[in-house]
Amino acid sequence: MEMTAIKEPKIIEIPRFEDHRGNLSVIDDEGCLPFKIKRLFYVYDMPTGIQRGAHAHRELHQFIFCVAGSIDVCITSQTRTEYTIQLERPWQGLYLPPLCWAHEASRSGGSVYCVAASDTYKEEDYIRDWQEFLRLTKS
Repeated sequence: MEMTAIKEPKIIEIPRFEDHRGNLSVIDDEGCLPFKIKRLFYVYDMPTGIQRGAHAHRELHQFIFCVAGSIDVCITSQTRTEYTIQLERPWQGLYLPPLCWAHEASRSGGSVYCVAASDTYKEEDYIRDWQEFLRLTKS
């Protein structure tokens, strides 16, 4: 999958292996994601209903997946389409291409979600101002 070809958020199924001992999901460099992972972080102990994020990225690609509990991801894409995606299955995640404004909100206590990113942290890649985001995504 070529990174620049995908302009809208997309649910991606993570390969899973099920048996009587429990289930296993794997994310690797075998084409599961449309980018190579350079950074992984996770969010936990987030009170129900509290929001995180509320920004976009100029070039960064992200994959968000919930490993415990449930979160909502509210998105405005670069085409200004609005989405609310609920993540609650550890074998599914949400791909966010650049120029997608998003925030995450916990739907249940004990939620834990991970974000895989295509690059290391770079403050200059962040778009934290809504008006700047609107200007950059103007058709």
